[in-house]
Amino acid sequence: MRDGKFVQVGTPEDIVLRPADDYARRFAVEAPRAKVVRAGTIVRETVTLSGADTAKTGLARPAEAGGGGGAAIVRGETAQRVVTELQLLEAQKGG
Repeated sequence: MRDGKFVQVGTPEDIVLRPADDYARRFAVEAPRAKVVRAGTIVRETVTLSGADTAKTGLARPAEAGGGGGAAIVRGETAQRVVTELQLLEAQKGG
């Protein structure tokens, strides 16, 4: 509330992640995010890659899934390793 009027109505998580204006944003900065935001809200999708995929194809698949996620390298039915988008970018650059 600001000056007796509602600025934003929503769950604590919604207000912290998507403040309606600068006033709500200043309020949300003080909120303990670790107690308000659920992991399921911020998690990114992980795609499945085979050991034969290159860094280039490894980057294309998370991008197709909305980006920001990672990839699980799978052999048979078991995930052998999880790589992040940053690791795939570094591998593509040769770094």
